Amino acid sequence: VVDHNKCVAETKVQHLFFDGDLREGRAHCLDVRDLHSGEALAPAEAEGVFVHRVDLYRACVDAEYFVKALEECERKMTQRSLRAQGAMRG
Repeated sequence: VVDHNKCVAETKVQHLFFDGDLREGRAHCLDVRDLHSGEALAPAEAEGVFVHRVDLYRACVDAEYFVKALEECERKMTQRSLRAQGAMRG
């Protein structure tokens, strides 16, 4: 659940879903929704912020894979929050 309506999304807690079987156009196992409207977020809108497709090979060979993935998702969430703050200020 993502809160974008008249307030900035949560910045202290970011829920992430890591999935090694997630395929483009096949996100049937995920249902990321806006907190206020209840509307589902498009997979492209959730990808890399709330959802991360795990590259299983890279996860096995790179001990820092999940750390890097988390940092990238956090960076994208920060950018999203800053855009939302700018939109609220008008």
